[in-house]
Amino acid sequence: MNRDDVGNTNECFVLNTMQDETSDSSKYIIINKVFQLNNKEPNSVQNYDVGPDNSTMKLINEAIIEEYELTINKLCYKFKNQLIRSIKNDEFELGEISSSSIIFSDMMRQNENVAKRAINEVFLDCFHDDNVVYGVLEIISDIEYDVIYPNGQTIALAVSAYSDDRIKEALVRAFENWCNVESLRILNTIKFTSSWLESYRLDVIKDIEEFCDCAI
Repeated sequence: MNRDDVGNTNECFVLNTMQDETSDSSKYIIINKVFQLNNKEPNSVQNYDVGPDNSTMKLINEAIIEEYELTINKLCYKFKNQLIRSIKNDEFELGEISSSSIIFSDMMRQNENVAKRAINEVFLDCFHDDNVVYGVLEIISDIEYDVIYPNGQTIALAVSAYSDDRIKEALVRAFENWCNVESLRILNTIKFTSSWLESYRLDVIKDIEEFCDCAI
């Protein structure tokens, strides 16, 4: 079961059970489940009236949503810190898949939305660290365009103002790897003062135009 399904599954369990004619034991199980989700002890559960009224269902749903959000936040925090540690200790070699990219791909398989949120937070928290920013660009460039959209593309565009030519090169390389019409449009809006970077950008544009059999 994916983590994305946790909230829906628990909510479905509660609502379906609540809609039935529940026995006293079923009521106890429902409330005990809600208290477990919130890491609390149902001290007075025997006196807790669980009927199918809106106020009780709202209370239960709120408890489930609160726990679900807490779980997601914890997972994002874990992903973010793991990525930062990996990037800082990684060696990014051209033409090779880095260990950080492998780790991020595994995170995407676990929970795509949380993984993309985590990579965003890595960038925002470490925007002043050129080495981490470079690592983030290398990671997102290894993910397919549609999968990392729009997080990856937003990050790539944001670094166009950086002074580090290595980061700008990684930016162009990301769009080169994605190699589609959308990448072509974006690259046509960027210009560099460095002659070799500008030459690289123009070469990539030409290659993408030939690959896509179009010119914009």
